[in-house]
Amino acid sequence: MADEKLDAMREALVARLLEDMDALGANWVRPWVSQAPQNPSTGTVYQGRNALILGFVIRSEGYGDPRFMTFRQAQKMGLKVAKGCHGWPVERWGEVFFHKEKTGRIPQPRSVTERERYRRDPEIGSKVLPIGHYTVFNGADIVGLDPFCAPDTMADTEARRTLVEGCPCKLRILATDNACYLPKFDRIEMPLAASFTDEGAFLRCLLHEEVHATGAEGRLNRPGVVSGEGMGSASYAFEELVAEFGSVFAASRLGIGLGELAAADLQRDGAWENHGAYLKGWLQALSPEERPRSLMAAATQAGRAADWLWEHCFSKGEAGKSA
Repeated sequence: MADEKLDAMREALVARLLEDMDALGANWVRPWVSQAPQNPSTGTVYQGRNALILGFVIRSEGYGDPRFMTFRQAQKMGLKVAKGCHGWPVERWGEVFFHKEKTGRIPQPRSVTERERYRRDPEIGSKVLPIGHYTVFNGADIVGLDPFCAPDTMADTEARRTLVEGCPCKLRILATDNACYLPKFDRIEMPLAASFTDEGAFLRCLLHEEVHATGAEGRLNRPGVVSGEGMGSASYAFEELVAEFGSVFAASRLGIGLGELAAADLQRDGAWENHGAYLKGWLQALSPEERPRSLMAAATQAGRAADWLWEHCFSKGEAGKSA
């Protein structure tokens, strides 16, 4: 049943995403960013597929509360789930270990000590994979939970300092019309901030390029970055979706408002002008069966990119938990 609900939600998510890309163009990201979906019981910040799924739930149901928790977690906190409310299935992820040379399953670690021993063993690798499902309820449907108070968003000056000083590669800000990440030189080139209509547009563009930079060979090694295939290729379009989702996840976690791109911003950089239509065209080129799978795969890679930026660039290695 959980699998069927997840499949239905993914199909509805794709439809809503295409609708927003059609109506809003490059500004489709704005309605998907408010507060990062989070768990008040564990402190978890949902990432990747779960962030996208719960972001869709918040958007489609009109929730003003980004918090989600399980029935049991609510009970442990002395709270109750309201009668008749709707629960939402999300994926449970876990680290699965395997032998790099031999085929077949190996016994999975049963303790933290054994897990760390596996991680140090050069013959054993691991992957983070979905291992099941669980149902969560929105904070608005948890009786007794304190009202949600949104934290203050990061001021533009602080946000710029965080993104510029925490840039994962070389950064050049110069008099140009184009923003890009150049894998060959491991460098981001950005137009002068004054050429954007506001600081938010500059920050959104920079964060998008920084997500691209996480895909470099020495970082997360994503095919869309290291393959060198240009615009029009499937890997390029997939990488653009990763960068868009990654910027959404990272911005919501940092407390940065992405805002709208004004007409002047869209016209200044042709890559943005038809961005929403380009991604929409790529998604529509996939079969209906492929779209949810590709969308979830992009969200997974985007979550890893956002986590990488958080851990290595923005929080000095003190990242919170994510799921």
